[in-house]
Amino acid sequence: MMREEKLFSKDGCYSHVIESNALFHREAIIYGTRVIHAFLENCDAAKTIKVLDLACGAEPVSITAMLKNFPDRNFTYTGIDINPDQVSFAKQYFKFPENIRDVTVFEGNAWDPRLSALEGHYDIVFMGLNLHHGTPEEVYYLATQLAVIISDKGVYINHDVYRPDDQPYQRRPDHHPDNARESFLLLEPGLIESVRLPHVTHNELGSDAPIAAWRQTYNDLLRQTLMNQGAGRECADATYQHAHMRDYPISLSDFAHIFKQADKDFNIKILRYGDAHPLMAYIAMPVVSKAGQLLEALY
Repeated sequence: MMREEKLFSKDGCYSHVIESNALFHREAIIYGTRVIHAFLENCDAAKTIKVLDLACGAEPVSITAMLKNFPDRNFTYTGIDINPDQVSFAKQYFKFPENIRDVTVFEGNAWDPRLSALEGHYDIVFMGLNLHHGTPEEVYYLATQLAVIISDKGVYINHDVYRPDDQPYQRRPDHHPDNARESFLLLEPGLIESVRLPHVTHNELGSDAPIAAWRQTYNDLLRQTLMNQGAGRECADATYQHAHMRDYPISLSDFAHIFKQADKDFNIKILRYGDAHPLMAYIAMPVVSKAGQLLEALY
């Protein structure tokens, strides 16, 4: 599992990825702020908004920067991450905005959040750059949990990597190709063995197939972008190796199909960050809510 992935450890370089903006954290903050603004427009001004951050990491920069833009509103924050050193760093060192009145960060599997003794429903659920690690079945399992966790008028915001809709899906292997004892599974097999999804893509490559051309293009572009934006060669190479080994993203059309299968009341809107950089073709913000009027206000 991702608990063993060095890129996200306290000695890893993920903070440099954030600082370089190679994966558009700044754009995510801008667009996510718009989503939260639309949500707050339909909330009692006195209401304390409950926020859940799945796979929060040591520095939950994106979601907290969004919330900071609403200094007159009160939030509570709950973060879940599977890496113990990341949880420890977030608890001890990360500075949360003053309008977040209560902070809880704990170790747990963000892909199975109901096992983490969460209390009640959440108004805003955020997951940043983690969904691309999941198979369609794992994404479906998470979506069914989100259908229960999110409040009726709440919203799920996802900033992530997606393969182009017209490119083949390549299925992630279950374990490290050089070490069968290192599992890539995000959930225990028994949790999803009964999932029966229709094919979410018409063109699927096996995990043992040569790397799909679009994945190679994306990985090369990501590494070069990190170099160009000052993250350093060591960080660029480590990120490239991580993406090459572990990143097998679904497409945005797959995302919409899976979430509608998980709950017919889900409405989905896809926010794109533009076309100013070639990597923007692969990175987007799907937004999910049962409150259709919320999504109608987004642009």
